[in-house]
Amino acid sequence: EKFGVPLELFIPGALTAENVKNWNRSKEGELKVADDLPNPLLVDLSGKEVRLLDVVDGSRYTVINFGSDSCLPWRYTTRKLDSVHQLWSPRADFLTIYINEGHPIDEWQMFTEITYKQPTSIDERINLAKHYAERDATPIPVYCDSIRNEADGMFAAWPSRIYVAHHGKIVFKGGIGPNGYQPSDVAEWLEKNVPQKSN
Repeated sequence: EKFGVPLELFIPGALTAENVKNWNRSKEGELKVADDLPNPLLVDLSGKEVRLLDVVDGSRYTVINFGSDSCLPWRYTTRKLDSVHQLWSPRADFLTIYINEGHPIDEWQMFTEITYKQPTSIDERINLAKHYAERDATPIPVYCDSIRNEADGMFAAWPSRIYVAHHGKIVFKGGIGPNGYQPSDVAEWLEKNVPQKSN
């Protein structure tokens, strides 16, 4: 397997050095630990527009998970975050923000089971996010980035990344996926930093 994904799901030749240059789309970004939590426009799975700060309880630690279903390394690895959620949900909140697709068929197609294009409307993105949430039965609430990719731009989240926020500040910034996307790092950080009774 590669990045946690069985090799038979990769399209032959998709991992050539020439193709991997697409990873230049991913960026470290300017957002740092101790910075204010950005407040991008999001859309819930019913189509209602909200702001991130509307759905984050600033008094609690909040794990913010970014990714998309066509990025199979995220799909396989984010299931481990569901286990972290199960353990930590009494003391921390979790949410997933579904962002720009990582490997749709019209942009750096990489996996044989992906059959859809990059969404061009928010309804298309919502449908893909719903499919992910329902198929994986994730216990973590799912929101969509706006079709203008506002959250991705603010968090440098593509193709996948995890943050933790508390009291309106960034307190943990994970690495860029696939290699840097590690739910175990978040679990370790929570263990070291979140008190028995979070407030």
